[in-house]
Amino acid sequence: MTALIAMALVSLAAPQGPQDAARAYEAGDYEAALDGFGAALEAGDLAPGALLYNLGNCAYRQGRLADAAVYYRRALLRMPRDGEVRFNLARVERQLGVDGQPGSTGQGGVAALISWSTFGERLALLGVVLTVGLCGCVGSRRRGVRLSMAVVAALGLVLGWGCIQEWSDPTLQGSVTQEEVSVFQEPHRGTPVRCSLRAGEVLTVHEASDRWLRVSHPRGEGWTPRGGVGLVR
Repeated sequence: MTALIAMALVSLAAPQGPQDAARAYEAGDYEAALDGFGAALEAGDLAPGALLYNLGNCAYRQGRLADAAVYYRRALLRMPRDGEVRFNLARVERQLGVDGQPGSTGQGGVAALISWSTFGERLALLGVVLTVGLCGCVGSRRRGVRLSMAVVAALGLVLGWGCIQEWSDPTLQGSVTQEEVSVFQEPHRGTPVRCSLRAGEVLTVHEASDRWLRVSHPRGEGWTPRGGVGLVR
């Protein structure tokens, strides 16, 4: 009976929704706020981008900088042009000593388009570009306009090919959450170490199992234990 009463009191004390989680955050109870925002994320109560941003803030307040970086990067996938998310991610990476990585600084050209837009937005842009280009090629009687629209259509095809590759490529980003992880030649700790990565560094994940990730980084590629990397998805 005593155990049941204790469980009931714990249940009453825990945040029951995003508003309770926000109040817990304002009160400085970041663990309760983390639980509340996490529960709201699983329930789909609010836009996931905002909840992931709030989770990042909770982790930051707890001093868990590497976990905060993962949450902020996940939020950026949903809100790629949100200045606060980018500012907080850059601040965390500066404190971790790994600033200037993909998705945290300004870029130009196609890289900027990818970094500052969602996949759905790129698909919509693809449709507009192809429609304008093809209609211009077919509907205009002026040779110069047709040539210009042909260039637009060609750019649309390039963008479309990029979207197809992005959709079919199973790779995703990961961010190191431990103080340091080793990248081994094979999925066994006894094999040679290709490189070591520190908290907050970003890598590309090509394959995943229950215990290991096959990853690549500019300093090397191989296998690293799954528990030391937060997947950005």
